[in-house]
Amino acid sequence: MNKLKKGISLFVIVLILAGITTAYVTVHGLTTFYGTAENPSENPVSGVGVVLYDSYYNILGSDSTDSNGDYSFTATLSGHSPYNLYAIRARFDTEVEPVTGGGRNDFEMEGDGFKLAYLFYANDATDEVIVAEYEEILEEEDYTVDMIGDCANVESKCEDIADYEIYSDTIFVYVIGHGEYDEEEENSYTFFNKERTQDLGSHEFKGYMDDWEAERKCILVDSCYSGGWADDFAESPYLAMSSTDEDHPAHLITVGFTSEGAFSRYFFDYVDSGHTAVQSYNYAETFCDEETDPYTQYPKKEDYSSYTWFN
Repeated sequence: MNKLKKGISLFVIVLILAGITTAYVTVHGLTTFYGTAENPSENPVSGVGVVLYDSYYNILGSDSTDSNGDYSFTATLSGHSPYNLYAIRARFDTEVEPVTGGGRNDFEMEGDGFKLAYLFYANDATDEVIVAEYEEILEEEDYTVDMIGDCANVESKCEDIADYEIYSDTIFVYVIGHGEYDEEEENSYTFFNKERTQDLGSHEFKGYMDDWEAERKCILVDSCYSGGWADDFAESPYLAMSSTDEDHPAHLITVGFTSEGAFSRYFFDYVDSGHTAVQSYNYAETFCDEETDPYTQYPKKEDYSSYTWFN
């Protein structure tokens, strides 16, 4: 009888321990995790690394969000719960979602924005000393400035920008170079380097900027026959300005050994005196849009932005 009781007791203990062990270490098989990462404006965020950790910080599975902000992966759960899904991307706050199993888990990605300025200039259209003056003016407006002289691969540079910028950034782009207008394509082209090996159409460059997540984007192009730049950017969220229309050349001011665009000089001078981008455009336009003005070139502006850009 005692042996029987001991046997039953031992059997019960084994069952209890087996149940505890099963709850803690049983492998549950492949489980799918999926979802979407969006910014607070409900736009997709690509390049977010989504990683599943168990309670011992073992990585059980991972994926990176695509251009639609979607991720999906399967993982074999270790039984070491609780599990945590981490959503990680540079310049965004890391988001953590506790989970007990697979299924859909969405993330809202937030991050502090910067004011970024990208100055593309061909050295046969202006001088680096002049662009450095614009850099100082923009830095006074709290912009972090990237001076891009004689760019040999604009697409690659724009991809680098896309990899860095986020939805909450404010981006100002300045382009100065010799330009031309293709009447058949109804498109303005600008040379980004003095070797004239990198010319880019306004529609193509807009495609690059459309890929940027930033919700405030402005572009100023100072080149001959650049009206197509303003026309192509005529939609939200852009403020787009061209120093000429598609029928007129842009004038240069030459002082000593340096040259700069006439429109650029008046525009940045007015920014430096404490005015907004649109006010500075209107000021520069008064010198450039009539036959009696010093530099007849008829600037163009398309404003679909609610932001002032400069103070």
